Amino acid sequence: MATTAFEMENTRALSDPTLRARFSLSFSAQMMLSQESVKESCAAAANALLSFSGVRYRTAWTGIYFTAGGKRIAALAFFEDSLCLLLAQSPEAASGPRYKAQDVSQLRRFEKTPALLPLKSEGALKNALKKWADLAATLDLREKDAPAAVFAPESFPGDSFESLLRRGLIRPTGKYSGEEGAFVEVLSALSAGEATIKLSEKKMLRALDEGWVERIEQALPAIDELLRRPSHFIAETEEIRPMELTRKITGRSVAHLCQHTDFISSVDGDEVTPSKMLNIIREDSILTYENKFLNTLLANLYFFVSERYRIALENGVDERISSVRFTDSFYHGQAKSLVTINIQRSEKITDAKGVQKSYFGSRLWKRVEQLNDITRAYIESDFVREMGRNYVKPPILRTNAILKNKYFRQCLDLWTYLQSYEESGCGLTVEETILQPDQKYVGGLFGAAAAQYLEFCRSSDERTEENILTSATSPTLNARLTLTVEDEADPVEAEDFTAVQPAAPRQPRDMAFAVQVALKVAAFYDARESNLRLEKDMEARLRLADEAAKARFAQLVDALRSYEAVKMIPRRTNYAFYLGKTVLARLTIKAGEVLLYIALEPGKLPKAFKVTDVSAVKRYAATPTLLRIKTDGQLVAARKLIERLEKKYELKKTEPEQTFDTAQYEPLPFEELLDRGLVRPAQKPERAQPAQPTPAREEILPIVTYGEPEGEEMTPGGWETIPAPEELTDAQATPEKQVHTADYFSPAATAPASAADRETESGEEHLLPTIQYPAAMDYSRPAQKGLDDVGGFLADSRENPEPVPPPAEKPGFLARLLRRKKDNKDNE
Repeated sequence: MATTAFEMENTRALSDPTLRARFSLSFSAQMMLSQESVKESCAAAANALLSFSGVRYRTAWTGIYFTAGGKRIAALAFFEDSLCLLLAQSPEAASGPRYKAQDVSQLRRFEKTPALLPLKSEGALKNALKKWADLAATLDLREKDAPAAVFAPESFPGDSFESLLRRGLIRPTGKYSGEEGAFVEVLSALSAGEATIKLSEKKMLRALDEGWVERIEQALPAIDELLRRPSHFIAETEEIRPMELTRKITGRSVAHLCQHTDFISSVDGDEVTPSKMLNIIREDSILTYENKFLNTLLANLYFFVSERYRIALENGVDERISSVRFTDSFYHGQAKSLVTINIQRSEKITDAKGVQKSYFGSRLWKRVEQLNDITRAYIESDFVREMGRNYVKPPILRTNAILKNKYFRQCLDLWTYLQSYEESGCGLTVEETILQPDQKYVGGLFGAAAAQYLEFCRSSDERTEENILTSATSPTLNARLTLTVEDEADPVEAEDFTAVQPAAPRQPRDMAFAVQVALKVAAFYDARESNLRLEKDMEARLRLADEAAKARFAQLVDALRSYEAVKMIPRRTNYAFYLGKTVLARLTIKAGEVLLYIALEPGKLPKAFKVTDVSAVKRYAATPTLLRIKTDGQLVAARKLIERLEKKYELKKTEPEQTFDTAQYEPLPFEELLDRGLVRPAQKPERAQPAQPTPAREEILPIVTYGEPEGEEMTPGGWETIPAPEELTDAQATPEKQVHTADYFSPAATAPASAADRETESGEEHLLPTIQYPAAMDYSRPAQKGLDDVGGFLADSRENPEPVPPPAEKPGFLARLLRRKKDNKDNE
């Protein structure tokens, strides 16, 4: 049966150590505060006891007592927060193989019924009733033919702690005063704090790794063979000795004497007498490289096995670690306190016979012991003593003797394995179980924590300078304060109009669907490249907002307009509220949120308001505090900010003339808002170009020159007939309209400006071949070239400017995509 919230609260009150210390609970009160299963067990036990003739009962403050023939034979009472059945017999007689009876004869109220049987489960209830039947048979009690049910779970209706206290079923003890009163006070503070209790049990099960044992055992025959038959060689030692100590002279000795004539003492004819001679000493030796490698391997093997044998010997027994951690953070008066109790107990695990569980009796452990004995014998052998400290340093050289000998190859493999094995060789398996602490134990922890806390407080108050061992003072630590002011985004953005569409069922990807996606992508990229932004008026924002946002907006508008002399002025993107010429607040809606900008200093507001400082933005300098309102809790915070505004400006409440009606802002389609002009593309302000000053007109006097120009070279083929003055027509004779042609042409002549300059001025690529310009077309000084007047040319240029071609439109994303595919096909 599921436990209700009412039963859980009553169970908590029943097990609260503070309440148990200050109040005395009757048996009826404890039953009413207990769960339904406890009530059913009590009713079943009481009816079973009353089913025998001659059994009477009496309900007292501490329990229900049953008598027969004027003697108490049984009782139902609470002991250590558990319902128990007490029988008038010895605990040994009431104990069974599974359920043991507890002896409570030392307690005065239970001295007549010393055998206590807790009723914590259905099995315990059946066992207790069986023991009662045996006791009734001993007392010659006869069971009734049709016993009536006297008790039922409804006999103990559930009730609250306060109600039972008023009914008198719970009484205050009133026995705490002085230090005991302080203890109860701390106990109450601990109970009201945040307490956590963790009761756990860990089993540390040991195990040996068989891998390294087996690997060493496989290499032992090869090591034994090499130890019994080590390799030998003849070692020669050269030593210079006096002639008196020289034993044998060889050819090398004579050759050495010839090279060192200072060792000759005298020469008499063919007789040479040396003073010293080279002696060659030959001895049998085992100091080969292979034997040194074997000696090094034995030393490492001995350290490897002995160390793991020691670790396995020290940690070979399975352990059980029981631990409890109690932590309580609470307030005692104005002080914030923390109490922690951490207890851990470790014990060896034993079986039913009291023998410790370990791997010491296994075959694997015997093999480890044998390996330890063998390696110790190796390190004490004659071979190791004769080799001494002659070792080799890794890496091991792969000599022919090592590679060709199968025993040395096995030793080399063992060496490689020992160098790569880094584990301890002793494994560990941890089994952790989290246990439910008993209510009595929980109360004891609270009591111990309260007692230790009181002792600590008393010791702290009595502390003097004599108790100070040492002290230190750290330098002043100034925390770095980082202020981040985020400029509010522009109130008109395209993201405000993003609508979340419901997920549509998946459809086959046909050509039409692909084209539709491509068009949308093209429009998206074109909008991004053109930096399109949308402006949204306040009416559009209200029409696009949901009903909840509109309701919060209306409540805040009415709250601000409820003060005298406060006027609301609708702006394009917000509603501004003025007190005279002072801006008190601004209200707007963005992305489903109501934004309240209010004329309060954000630095002086509590952090609980979670406001944003926007004073760095120029347009919000008068209202630097921003509160985003999206929930009812934030709406309450906004009302409190308005109340602070009322106190700051001494505003007076009044009834608003009319309330803000959101019904006039019904939702409209986005296209209609665009047609009405409530949503429109943002226009970038065009910067005015500074006017270019008009150069003053330069008056050029007309000079007409006939004949050959000075400094010009006549080239063949460049002659032209120059008409005489009398042959000119009337039109030609007019000075203002005289037309002159170049007198001479030269193929090598250059243009007034270079080709690169002409390309820069025109902006087009010069694709024509090189043109031979006439030599006389240098118009840098037009008056010397026969031009009458350039004033008409300048005036015509000013009156008829050349049309500026419009900039070429940049192709859209789809056009670029199709052109790229076409280019790829052409390349293929």
